Amino acid sequence: MCPDVSAKNSNRSKIQEFYEGKVIFLTGGTGFLGKILIDKLLRTCPTVETIYLLMREKNGLTIEERLTKLLDDVVFARLKKENPEFAKRLSVVHGDLHIPNLGLSANHVALLSETVDIVVHSAATLRFDERLGVAITTNVAGTKQLCLLAQEMSRLKAFVYVSTAFSNCDSVVIPESVCLPPICPDTLILLSELLDEKMLDNIAPLLLGAKPNTYIYTKSAAEGLINRFSSTLPVAILRPSIVISTLSEPLPGWINNIQGPTGVVASASIGVLRAILCNDHAVANLVPVDYTANAILALAYSVATQQWHNIKVKNGLPVINFVSTQANNITWGQFGDTMEKYIRLYPSLNLMWYPFVLRPQSPWLSAVYNILLHYLPALVVDSLNTLCGRPARLRMLCGRLDKYSQVLRYFSCRHFQFQENNQRLLWESLEPQDQQEFPFHMGCMLFIWLLREHCYLYQQELYGTFPNT
Repeated sequence: MCPDVSAKNSNRSKIQEFYEGKVIFLTGGTGFLGKILIDKLLRTCPTVETIYLLMREKNGLTIEERLTKLLDDVVFARLKKENPEFAKRLSVVHGDLHIPNLGLSANHVALLSETVDIVVHSAATLRFDERLGVAITTNVAGTKQLCLLAQEMSRLKAFVYVSTAFSNCDSVVIPESVCLPPICPDTLILLSELLDEKMLDNIAPLLLGAKPNTYIYTKSAAEGLINRFSSTLPVAILRPSIVISTLSEPLPGWINNIQGPTGVVASASIGVLRAILCNDHAVANLVPVDYTANAILALAYSVATQQWHNIKVKNGLPVINFVSTQANNITWGQFGDTMEKYIRLYPSLNLMWYPFVLRPQSPWLSAVYNILLHYLPALVVDSLNTLCGRPARLRMLCGRLDKYSQVLRYFSCRHFQFQENNQRLLWESLEPQDQQEFPFHMGCMLFIWLLREHCYLYQQELYGTFPNT
């Protein structure tokens, strides 16, 4: 049953009480989901003791400069207004998933081992076409190093690993349990250390088997590691499907990337993408990022307080397929129709072509549309640009779009079936007040409204004109 979010109790909920005085160690804090987790924790649970963020230097910025840049994001505007001193509860820890022992200093290892109550591991390389060696190092070896560190944490109460709902996408029905990988994760790590990138790329098709890309493959392998550590750690796995913009918190429609469906919206909104292969009748398994963050925090609470005994688990490891429910979902056809409606209602200032997107249902027709609607117009425009002494870029852009479409094809042309009992049981295990403060029940949301906000707010973010919320 959906809670009445307008009737919030002034008293703290059970989850808010649980997080009082807790120390959280978060990986992936600078990412899309990580930002929402930080905002939700510090806004809804302001008495949390400290959130340690694993961070490395990047793009010439120190970790302190990256933290300053992180906090300048518009997503924290509401938090700054409600809790101006929130930054005092954030502390950066210099480290790197690509380095043995996470690159942590002895002092930081001691600090984390003595103080951390909750670990949320959301960091990963999300590129579907990432080279196998990089994906193994980040997604598998990094996860192992973090588990080893967690074993030293004397106060640890919960460790939540954020995986993907498609980790077992080669199954007819994707279960809420870990399917052990055909190759031991430790063997994969050893291969990545012994073989050079070229050799790994050569054997990648053999290793991947039915898995569509290196991201899915290595996330599945990492689940195998988590399963092994479940005998010594209070671990749980949350598997979100395709994570898109916020539904409501801290502001509706917020997103900061052009991955997945957002890339389709971005390309279509300026008239660059005009055709994409998909199955109109397949379910577009989309989940809002704020609901995903709420589910993570609720799962950590459930594991730490032993509430998860109500959840059916295998080998003591709770696994939640966080997906749109069978009773409330949207198809790719509905997604496309809604997208076209709102990209015309809120047109881009950089429009290059009248926005429309054809959705061929067969690969051969998609190839024809790709030539007629993408490559031929690009050839004409680039030829004119060359004659006028301007850069010819459209053919290169079309090549990128084609590669992007190939990556998405596996997910846009298939209908996936998920077990979702554990998601329901986790929700039902919460008290009504927690359901109000940490909503994640996918049966209660309106997808069409979410997609409208997704299209509209994406345009607003592009031009720096977010409306007040």
